[in-house]
Amino acid sequence: MLAATLFGGALIAASCASTAESPEHTALPAATPTSAPRSTGIPALDAIIAAAERGDTAALQAAIQYTPTACVTTQQGIGAPPLCRAGEAEGTMVEVIPLAQCEGFFTRADELRLDALAGAASLYGVYRASAAEQFPPGKYWAIFGRSDANNPSPASAIVMNDDHIVGIHFGCAMKPAQMVEFERLTDVVVAPAP
Repeated sequence: MLAATLFGGALIAASCASTAESPEHTALPAATPTSAPRSTGIPALDAIIAAAERGDTAALQAAIQYTPTACVTTQQGIGAPPLCRAGEAEGTMVEVIPLAQCEGFFTRADELRLDALAGAASLYGVYRASAAEQFPPGKYWAIFGRSDANNPSPASAIVMNDDHIVGIHFGCAMKPAQMVEFERLTDVVVAPAP
């Protein structure tokens, strides 16, 4: 199962590479790291953002709200419900979090790896979700810009409700401003630094 997930993620990332190299993706500005802390005014969200910036994967893990979802024995396409494991009948409710890396998928707690998200980024901006079709679904998107210029996936996002992480977007070879544009995030809570 894990090998299939990793292989699927590699295929998804590869399929997005040509999109990220198109002219409309290269013309947008890159993330600008900030030196002064910026606040959403919502203590729980600010704590999650601070945990991501300092690389505290334990705090991030503790802030995750998993979603009970019925498993399936045969997955149909990208973004399908999670596969049932041995001993689980179709329709068994399992705890998952919606993730995205170009396309959406679901991951169980024992499969989730946060090392790629935590500690390698600084906050770019925070936005209220503005489209029902955004995936992962949630109320707020905190967009981060990778500090490592060699990282092939420079933007990532933590998707939150008022006090928990409800989804994560690991990027699709986009800069933060490109992710904001692609996801149609227009309701600014914390603006990008000038």
